[in-house]
Amino acid sequence: MLKKLAILLIVIFLIPINVKAASLLSDLQVEGIGSLGLNKNSWNLSLGTPYDYANITATPIDSSVTVEGAGQVAIQEGANTITITASNGSQTENYTINLNVTKKSGSVGTSAVSYDKDANIINPKTGAFLPLGIIITIGIGAIVSIVYLRKNKVFNRL
Repeated sequence: MLKKLAILLIVIFLIPINVKAASLLSDLQVEGIGSLGLNKNSWNLSLGTPYDYANITATPIDSSVTVEGAGQVAIQEGANTITITASNGSQTENYTINLNVTKKSGSVGTSAVSYDKDANIINPKTGAFLPLGIIITIGIGAIVSIVYLRKNKVFNRL
């Protein structure tokens, strides 16, 4: 019986599950700045460019995800707000890029990239991966320990 329980615990320990859907995007990039990282969904950035558009690349995690607002987006000098929406039918995520544009001659590049320090608090990570087996194993181990300690009256000796 103990062998079967040990095998069951090992199998359960190795089965991870997704407790919250991860981000619908695997990457979000602004040409001239680079990858934004998906640890939040709002950024305050500055970009120096000679163009009147910004190339935004939003890479979905799979073919079921549709993305709106990416591609070649019209911008003007000064403050611009770009909203990217990713949806798979049951889940929708919005990403906001506040882009301060300065016109310059030459190639596209950052004049100063600044990130909103509070955005990590306001916009936490959109997904989390949790191995359920660990929780189950710890729970079963705790129950077995408590039963053993009560049966052997260890609590009375403390």
